[in-house]
Amino acid sequence: MARYRQLEYSDTATVNIAPAGAEVAGFAAQVLTPLCQSLISAGALGLLAGGACWAFIAPAFALPLAVGVAGVAFCGAWLMLLDDARSLLRSVNIMPGGSSSPPAPPRERLLLVNPPSAQQTARAQEAARRSRFADFVRACATDTSQRRLESLGYSRQEIAEWRDTLLRLRLAAWRSRDPRRGWELTASPDAIIARLA
Repeated sequence: MARYRQLEYSDTATVNIAPAGAEVAGFAAQVLTPLCQSLISAGALGLLAGGACWAFIAPAFALPLAVGVAGVAFCGAWLMLLDDARSLLRSVNIMPGGSSSPPAPPRERLLLVNPPSAQQTARAQEAARRSRFADFVRACATDTSQRRLESLGYSRQEIAEWRDTLLRLRLAAWRSRDPRRGWELTASPDAIIARLA
C-alpha cells in the first residue's frame, strides 16, 4: 500500500501540492480571462445604465452616466473575480495523457470477507434445519394435526412456515375447503424430501 506524505500546517496557512507532471497556469488563465470577464460585465452594465438614463432621465446625462457606471462596474467585477478566483490564479493545468501526467490515485475498495469458521457454522445450521424439515415431513405422513406436531417439539412458527411451503409447492393440500379440517401430504415423504433436497 502506498504511503502518503503527512502535512502539518497551522489554521492560517494554505497548503497546495501540485501533482507530479503539473505546470502552473499561464498568463491567459491568470490575468486575461478575469480581465475579459470584467470588461464584458462593465460594458453590459454601462450600456444598461446609459440606456436607462437616456430613456427616463435626460439624453445629455446618458454618456457620462454610462461611462461612470461602466468604470465602477469594471472595478467591482475585477475585484469580485479576483476574490472568487483565487484558486484560478494558483490553478494547475494537467495535460491529459503523455508521460508528464500523474498516475491515477489508488482506488479504495471494500472487501467483504466471510471467514471459513462462519461458513462452516452456516453450513452446519443449514444441515440441521434440512434434517429437522425432513423429520417434519416424515412426521406428517401419518397425522398433520397441530397438537400432535407441537407434541413432537415443533414450534407453531415452524409448523406454519413449513405447511405453507408445502401447500405453495402443491406437495400438500387442504382436506376440504374448510381449513379447520386440516391438511395432508399429496406425495410420499421420501418423494417430497428428494424433490426439495
